[in-house]
Amino acid sequence: MQDLYRVLIVDDEPLIRQGIKHYLDWEKAGFEIVGEASNGQEALALIPRCQPHIMLTDMVMPIMDGEVLTKEMKQHYPDIQVVILSSFGEYDYVRSAFHHGAIDYILKPKLNAKDLHDVLRKAAKHIPKGLKHEETYEKAVSSKSTQIEKVIDGYSSKEDIDQLCEVFTYPYFCLIGVVSRNESDDINKVECAERLLAPFYKEHEDQVRYTWIKEDQHTAMAIINLNNLELYERLKNVCQVEAQISFIMTSCFEQLEQLRRIYLEEWKELTQLPFYFSEQSLICSEDASCTEKEESFNLDWFTDELKNGHYDLAFQYLRQYSYSLVQSARLSVNEFRSFFNHIFFTVTILLSNHGYERSKLEQVKFSYVSKVSAALSAHEVIEYMERFIEEMNDTVNQVNVKGNEDSIQQVIEYISTHYHEPISLNVVAEMFHFNASYLSTQFSHHMKVGFNEYVNRIRIEYACKQLTEGKRPIAEIGEVVGYSDHSYFCKVFKKLKGVSPSYYRRQQKKGQLRELG
Repeated sequence: MQDLYRVLIVDDEPLIRQGIKHYLDWEKAGFEIVGEASNGQEALALIPRCQPHIMLTDMVMPIMDGEVLTKEMKQHYPDIQVVILSSFGEYDYVRSAFHHGAIDYILKPKLNAKDLHDVLRKAAKHIPKGLKHEETYEKAVSSKSTQIEKVIDGYSSKEDIDQLCEVFTYPYFCLIGVVSRNESDDINKVECAERLLAPFYKEHEDQVRYTWIKEDQHTAMAIINLNNLELYERLKNVCQVEAQISFIMTSCFEQLEQLRRIYLEEWKELTQLPFYFSEQSLICSEDASCTEKEESFNLDWFTDELKNGHYDLAFQYLRQYSYSLVQSARLSVNEFRSFFNHIFFTVTILLSNHGYERSKLEQVKFSYVSKVSAALSAHEVIEYMERFIEEMNDTVNQVNVKGNEDSIQQVIEYISTHYHEPISLNVVAEMFHFNASYLSTQFSHHMKVGFNEYVNRIRIEYACKQLTEGKRPIAEIGEVVGYSDHSYFCKVFKKLKGVSPSYYRRQQKKGQLRELG
């Protein structure tokens, strides 16, 4: 197998790093990319693991720039050759980097395959003789992360697989990941994992090989090569420790060609589970297989219950469904958060439409959306949901809500001026932008009488005035106050007054005559 010069790329722009990776056929040119970093601090942390011969570094980067990186690296790793990636206006930076030991530079705006190859060959000539060939098995394994990524991404060749099999010679593989239990903790996940697993590796160093492949803000991933299945079980036991990190592990597989399938079918799901099982030290593929499918949330029913003022029923359903979501762990983290944010929007909009104070509801909504978006576990999200429901119940239970009182008063005024017209609960609810059931509930609460009965009372009071003061026929009075059916008018009148309209008129006239006499 041809020995390759190992290259580390350091640039805060992912597109630049990707572009550099695709400029060359690296292995054919005699090089391989063993790592990437977005700033100098990340690069220094990668060097012990990647052991590069050459570093391509940008100058202007956050946290630690290229000038400081070159100085620090040359103090601790003087044999690593530094090539500067420079823009036109960075001459002072480049000059300073040369002062600290950089070997050459390339202008990024004019970067091309030939110039990149030439500068790498120039840097390779300055590598001390013999350094390139001092690879132990550990170095050989750690230098294969790029080829492993190609297998995962689905564009590896048979040659890639063959070369990996020359290094990973044991029959069993698994992927292992490290997740920080608290993203606010400033810890190096890989270093923490290395400390915890060091005794296991030392005890079985002639039966275990591994290399770290990928690391992002949330998870670091390694591939483990094991001599037997018993070691897989021992490794699982080692990972079940109380620490600042949690481990995730796929099932074992026997061929590197299976790596991409394991990654797609197991790994991606496993990386979501620490959010749900935040207290577990180790999460395996068995945990993923135990997740259950749930019925979809019945949003139509939920919103109807809210519109009808049945808040306790709606919120109880939300609670039950939410806890089942945590148990099933079937949603991705983003889907889980989005579900609750959608609920917050739905509830606050419906309540504001019902007359509750809109500005306060808006503040509550955005407060909880922000909290859920930053939550580190599903249980934390559930806590926020419970607080949200508590706040919504407090709002709903404040019976004398000014907005509701004003709205009901407007409905009363409308009835008083339009009693003689056809009036129905549905028509009035639509006119004042209420759900009909909700208006019925609120009206009864404020007026201590139902909507239709209140309309009838108003109409009959006006009918009594007509019967007493006017001379219109009774049938005409019924129509004037809003009853098109005479018999129905008489029925309602007798129900409310205890006598028929004609008897009421006679009694009123007798009373007037007695007063005159």
